[in-house]
Amino acid sequence: MFGYVTINRLELKGKYYDRYKAFYCGLCKVLNDKYGIKGQMTLTYDMTFLIIFLTSLYEKKSDIKRERCIIHPCARHAVMTNEYTSYAADMSIVLAYYNFIDNWQDDRDIKSRAAMAVLKKDVQKIKKKYKRQCEVIESELKALTKCEKRGERDIDTVSYHFGKILEEIFVYKRDIWEDTVRKIGFYLGKFIYLMDSWDDLEKDHDKGSYNIFEEMSEEDDFDDECRQILIMMMAECSRKFELLPILKNRELLRNILYSGVWLKWDIKHREKRGKDGSI
Repeated sequence: MFGYVTINRLELKGKYYDRYKAFYCGLCKVLNDKYGIKGQMTLTYDMTFLIIFLTSLYEKKSDIKRERCIIHPCARHAVMTNEYTSYAADMSIVLAYYNFIDNWQDDRDIKSRAAMAVLKKDVQKIKKKYKRQCEVIESELKALTKCEKRGERDIDTVSYHFGKILEEIFVYKRDIWEDTVRKIGFYLGKFIYLMDSWDDLEKDHDKGSYNIFEEMSEEDDFDDECRQILIMMMAECSRKFELLPILKNRELLRNILYSGVWLKWDIKHREKRGKDGSI
């Protein structure tokens, strides 16, 4: 479900691209240090955005090193980490764990069941450290599963639950920024859920799996309607973001919120238009 909250490389200045890569590599390194290869398998752009967002909001100083890794064995590259990198790594593990549970329950996927077993002990430790976040993640995913099983068709009702998950994850600490940060996470979470549903529509239809857009997709102007819904989610998310006193990495974060989140939509929409003979 993740992977939509990324940069638009073509519209990003070189120094910001280098900084983004350093944050991304930092998350990869911490996942490996804390959880090994299984941790690295949970690496996402979305949690990289969370790190940059929290680092920028709280003006946290990061540790910067130049290192080699399996992916980049020949040349050293910048690796940037701080306390939020560790937090995002823990949340990555928890989200991956519950995603594997969902895959097992829906499709009886053996690989997902095996992955659940591998991550279980790590998740139990994370639950003790981040009880608030983990309790919300678990309860909202259960509520989301119930919605999907009963075939709920109200878009706001279904996407609400994933919005609440990201909302809680974005709140690293309770302070004066909490209400605004919650809204950013909430609308970004709704956007991710709905974008993923649009992206998986054909696959879900072929498998006979639930998709919130199944009925709506039969309408002639489906893509236009769907895009308007997604625009509303990101408009609310971005409006709240602009209320925060973020100066450092502001251009990088704006690139993601205003442009990067639409990359997969643009690519897939061009592919769909090409198949239809529209271009």
